[in-house]
Amino acid sequence: MRRDREARLARVAAARGRAERADEQRRRTLAARVAVCTLVRGELARRGLDPAGAAALRLGSEAAAHLAGLGDAPAPPGSDPAPGGGGPGPAAAALFEAKILGLARRYWEEGAPDLPDNLATASPAELFAWCLLPAPARRPPLIAKTPASC
Repeated sequence: MRRDREARLARVAAARGRAERADEQRRRTLAARVAVCTLVRGELARRGLDPAGAAALRLGSEAAAHLAGLGDAPAPPGSDPAPGGGGPGPAAAALFEAKILGLARRYWEEGAPDLPDNLATASPAELFAWCLLPAPARRPPLIAKTPASC
């Protein structure tokens, strides 16, 4: 009888631990959405574009509201949203980095989309990659032209 009780308690503790880890992962995901959308919103404004036109940025507002409903405030920009070093893990971080840098590289090589025309339909990843590019007025040429080669 005692062994059955201990086994049930162990199953309950294991299930609770899984639920707590899932909740923490959900919070980290929401905090990451808030951070990315905050960065994108600021960069769009800095470049003279109205962030209100970017439908994808609503994900950041929704994530911030959800975090507030959980009693969490979004982490301030530049802070670690997951105290204790917890994070999505190296594989997820590498996948995210590869996707964003791949988009940014494609935009650099093929030309960035005309964001004012695509602002309403751009995904958060596309917006974030676009924000990594230098502003058009400051963008250096890919191949420097000298007067002799012109």
